Amino acid sequence: MVLSLAVLATTLTLHLASTVSALPGAPPSLPRFTSIQYSGNGCPSGARLDSGNFDDPTFAFRSFAIQTSAGAANLTANCQIHVQADGASSGWQVALSEINVQARAVLDPSETVTYYAQVYFSEDAATTGTFRGNIVNPGSERIDSAITINQSTRDAVVWSPCIGGDGSPGLLNVNFRTVLNGEGYGYFEVFTEHWKFNWRRC
Repeated sequence: MVLSLAVLATTLTLHLASTVSALPGAPPSLPRFTSIQYSGNGCPSGARLDSGNFDDPTFAFRSFAIQTSAGAANLTANCQIHVQADGASSGWQVALSEINVQARAVLDPSETVTYYAQVYFSEDAATTGTFRGNIVNPGSERIDSAITINQSTRDAVVWSPCIGGDGSPGLLNVNFRTVLNGEGYGYFEVFTEHWKFNWRRC
């Protein structure tokens, strides 16, 4: 069974690019990643970037999972991705507009997964967008399901600094965190994150 969740409080998505933009309303030249780093107990062995352009990036995880059993609760894991890029046209700003997460959930009745995404640029760390949602098993039997989480930042957009002559939009930080709550068995594993961007002139 595949469970698709569209959540009101939502998140992010990223894409590297080539010299010609494929995104509507984007600058003629999109930035290219120059550095990708990871931190958090959800990616201890390192995540990896499966596609490497700013117009379509997907991050895959090797060990981003949490599990509870009877007597254990509130287990949590996170992976924060830090990306730097250059080569973008000057006079533009970029913002993460959407995140698509592919995952798996095994949940006893009343077990809940709460997930959060936080985004900010290091140049203005006080301006932060935080988004959350829940996955609940409301039934009377354990569920074991593929999960698709689609999140949007339309209500809390965080824009990059205005891109200058160096072509850099700044250091982008995206932290995705999951929490399990309940008294039964729960398991939640994140496989991939896929990001998208919006652009505007500044």
